[in-house]
Amino acid sequence: MKTNTFSAIEVIVFSFLLMMSGLFLSKPAVAVAATSELSQPTVSQSKSVSRSAEGELADAIAHTDVQSLVELLESESARTEFLGRLKALAKNQNNEKQPALAVSEILDLKNGSGALTDGYTQLLERLNLTDNQLGKMIATLGAIILLVLLYIIVHGICRWSNAKLKTVRKRFYLSPNRLALLSSLPVKICFAFVVAFAVVAIAEIWAVSWLLPGHQLGYPKLLNVIMTCSVIAYGFAVFWEGANALMEYSMRHSNQISNARVDTVLPVMRKVVLVFLVILFGLIALSELGINIVPLLAGAGVFGIALGFGAQTLVQDFLVGFIIILEDLLQIGDVVKVSGRMGTVEKISIRKLQLRGLDGTVYTIPFSELDIIENYTKDYSYYLTDIGVAYKEDVDAVIDCIKSVSNELREDDAFANMMLDDIEILGLDKFADSAIVIRVRLKTRPHDRWSLGREFNRRLKYAFDANDIEIPFPHRTLMLGENIGPKLQVPEDQVES
Repeated sequence: MKTNTFSAIEVIVFSFLLMMSGLFLSKPAVAVAATSELSQPTVSQSKSVSRSAEGELADAIAHTDVQSLVELLESESARTEFLGRLKALAKNQNNEKQPALAVSEILDLKNGSGALTDGYTQLLERLNLTDNQLGKMIATLGAIILLVLLYIIVHGICRWSNAKLKTVRKRFYLSPNRLALLSSLPVKICFAFVVAFAVVAIAEIWAVSWLLPGHQLGYPKLLNVIMTCSVIAYGFAVFWEGANALMEYSMRHSNQISNARVDTVLPVMRKVVLVFLVILFGLIALSELGINIVPLLAGAGVFGIALGFGAQTLVQDFLVGFIIILEDLLQIGDVVKVSGRMGTVEKISIRKLQLRGLDGTVYTIPFSELDIIENYTKDYSYYLTDIGVAYKEDVDAVIDCIKSVSNELREDDAFANMMLDDIEILGLDKFADSAIVIRVRLKTRPHDRWSLGREFNRRLKYAFDANDIEIPFPHRTLMLGENIGPKLQVPEDQVES
């Protein structure tokens, strides 16, 4: 199974861009250093200038020669020269603070001579780089290579673990995407660490001032925050995937729970577990980051009380929905009638019920509006029908004809599985105006009552026609007699022989 992870090529490209950005960001500092080198030929001269500025200021203060100091500050040329020396001193101190990564010092080429030293010097001239810049680039490249290797190792371990998780899913009959977060999340966490370490390396090696922390504990604190968030995120993934796998395995392997029950309860339980884990691990994360969560808990309590008073209908929806789902009053796929609406249950949440009627109409009903639930497909169904025949018919002969039709359905492979039992003749139910009514019912599977009932009616009509059993229908009879009004005169030529 493919996972949405970052490839090693993307990490290399991203790291290369970070290295180039570090080089670009360090250009101003390099330019300033180059300018200072042009204005001050050697380091020894800059140090002498710094010592002279320090000496003049120290002598003026030590001998309390206030008049000389005043004259120095009043003279524009002397003041400008003195301020220039102070700036050179500040730049020298700043350069001493920056990390020195000169390759010549590391390889001890500064005091040497020969072809190696000359070749190294010519290489620097061709690349237009200083000794310190080349050392920083080599250090940056080494850090990037180590980070990429770390990412590749973690990515390989995650792919190996994903292959093992496939075996676990097949063994316990879990869904294809179950436990996938356990193998994909470490790759994303590793990528976050790679980016963080790359930023830290560039800031330290290239001395990017706006990325440097204000104190020495800045970067360890940043890495500690990333580590804490990563551990919390992976802990959330472990609990989330473990809870889902446990619920899925226990419900699908229970002999008393149907697939419809699983499809009904499992999404609701997942939502409840998700909300609980998000709140729990969110509070843990805030606490680890140094945020006081006591006011948040107090505010949540006040909000819960306000919600209980102000949204009583919403709370009632949740409570009624939880009871309905817990007591298994209806499931996904059931045909029900609630609040005067009949349809198939398409979706059940913790707050509302969604039905789809036979004509495609979708009904969304809050649980608080449910008073009576009529479930037509709970465990099994009955097709109940009243069969009317004429008064002249033999009742026992009609019942035998009905039974023969039921036996034909039982012998038909297309309908045999739909019937759970033989037809049940309830008997002569009532005497209607023009017919005697015989009530019967067929026990069927939950969703087969309508299709089986239609086929039963079709075959019964053909059976009645074959046995000359009359099915009465409303009609009007015109009676003529001596005592019933004037006689109806019909011409003889219109009388049929």
